[in-house]
Amino acid sequence: MKDFLLIIVIIMSACSSQQYSQNVIINSEDTLVKKDSDLFFFDKNLSYEENKKISSLFSYRNIEQDAKDFIVNIQNNRNLETENRQLIRTLYNNINRIQASKKRAQINTPFDLDSTDVYLSAYEQPLKNKLLRSNQPISNILSNKLLFCSSYYDEMDISVIKKLIQEERDFVLVTDQKLSNFQNNLIKGNISPKKDYFYEQQNPQAFAAEVLGIKESQERFNEIKRISSGLSIEFLPRRNSNLEIIILDVSASNLKRLLPAFNYNYAADLNYYSTSSANLLFNDEIDLNDLENLFAPIPRPVDSYSKTNQIFSNNHAIISDTILIEVLRQIGVSKALVNGYSGVLKYTGSGCIDRNIPITQI
Repeated sequence: MKDFLLIIVIIMSACSSQQYSQNVIINSEDTLVKKDSDLFFFDKNLSYEENKKISSLFSYRNIEQDAKDFIVNIQNNRNLETENRQLIRTLYNNINRIQASKKRAQINTPFDLDSTDVYLSAYEQPLKNKLLRSNQPISNILSNKLLFCSSYYDEMDISVIKKLIQEERDFVLVTDQKLSNFQNNLIKGNISPKKDYFYEQQNPQAFAAEVLGIKESQERFNEIKRISSGLSIEFLPRRNSNLEIIILDVSASNLKRLLPAFNYNYAADLNYYSTSSANLLFNDEIDLNDLENLFAPIPRPVDSYSKTNQIFSNNHAIISDTILIEVLRQIGVSKALVNGYSGVLKYTGSGCIDRNIPITQI
């Protein structure tokens, strides 16, 4: 009889090498985000407020008249890091060129000039400008490259894929589409998930249990209980301990259903990423409420969207950045690192604009 019980214990242990409390979230030091890390520009020799103001100047919007004096004071009275000193010097030169310019930029734009997004984007530029109407305005802005090297959708997914490559760990893919934009980018990058699951609006908790291996663990327990001749055996559901990263390549509505379901099923400590399929909006608080600790391609710190009305939509962000690049080009700026509304922009004066969309933890 003892041998029989020993066999049961061994089988139960084999279900998984790790067990989790349903209500305990395991946090690591990696999840602690310093306030300074939310800033676009940071130099350890400057105060938080000074770094914050410089970060704002890198957006090239709302430039105050004393901006140059502020930068000169920073350069003269602080021992800046070498790379930052060069960035500050370029920023000063560009702002000087903007403030010295007397011309009114005339910009051929592929956007609908009657839209609110275009009106706001033109108004917030550092120079007066006149937008020229296009005969064929673009309808789907997020899927077009415009001046950038890739579309906004592609760059969201590329940011997630770069993170996966950097992590060097296997991942599981959950999707609600037969072939999504993210899956296309995985194929282009010759990257494959360890396993993939298709979500078809079934019960989210049952689906999460299946992905995590908890359903399989329960089935093994039921079989053991069946052959144990009525013995009382304590059982705690176990998930697959090999899981570390889950990509939730689903719509925003399905994301809100699934992430809480995974957290409920003993898996709050895993790393979850969203993709362009969710397309989380800047000012959509509903999309963010139940998504704590999710990693998502979002251009600016999440808390900045609830504190400002500067950015009203993804379209507004892209349009505003596109017009800004044209303004910089017309006044002869040769290079600029821009704290853009749609991401970090690297402008070199020619060719397409390299745009990086940071991965932000909500």
